Amino acid sequence: MCGRVVLIAVSLGMCRAALCQQTPQPIDVSFTATEDGTEQRYVVVLPTDFKADAPHDVLIALHGHGSDRWQFVNDTRDE
Repeated sequence: MCGRVVLIAVSLGMCRAALCQQTPQPIDVSFTATEDGTEQRYVVVLPTDFKADAPHDVLIALHGHGSDRWQFVNDTRDE
């Protein structure tokens, strides 16, 4: 009985630790374009362990006509 309780407690602790790993949250950024003064927006998603002073790879995803900057952030298709 005590062994089962310990096993369940350890299992729950491991599940909780896995769930507590934070998913990177998208950041909606806007700026005013110097060319024409229009507001431009983009989304940044940084890894949870991001360190500004370390080199990183970057992925720039451009959306097509009929979609917006959230297309790649919110799309659930595995492509």
